[in-house]
Amino acid sequence: QYILGADQKIFLLHIYFFYVILNMYLKYTFKKRNLKMDSVKKYIYIILGSLALGIGVLGVFLPVLPTTPLLMLSCYFYSLSSKRFYNWLVATELYQKHAKDFVEHRQLTLSKKIVLLSFASTMLLFPLFILNGILKLFIIGVYLYLYYYFLFKIKTIRHY
Repeated sequence: QYILGADQKIFLLHIYFFYVILNMYLKYTFKKRNLKMDSVKKYIYIILGSLALGIGVLGVFLPVLPTTPLLMLSCYFYSLSSKRFYNWLVATELYQKHAKDFVEHRQLTLSKKIVLLSFASTMLLFPLFILNGILKLFIIGVYLYLYYYFLFKIKTIRHY
């Protein structure tokens, strides 16, 4: 059984009190200003979608960041928040070039597959070396499924 030390208990208490105070403040603010939680969720989704879009745009210039999954994540958040943002993103040249084929036809170019697999494999290496036991087996299972999915479920577009 895991036993917390005194410093860890104090830290968790501080986090809990911060959460309680923040929750009380937000309830008071929403009640006072007659706001609804749905409007707050909408803005949070817009912010998350914009953040994913910004990192996805960086991925166009930096080969380390995957553009396609971040654009799809941005589409997801925009679809939850605003039709206008979603329609704008789907109409952009960035989306048309990097994510449209995958979203509509479940297919990627060979170069995109290689970049995405190398990024995902690199990110999974860290927990593979840190964890042991059953969690290491889980990460190996994720590796196997990832490569199976990319090789057999996603079609490869061949440009001649």
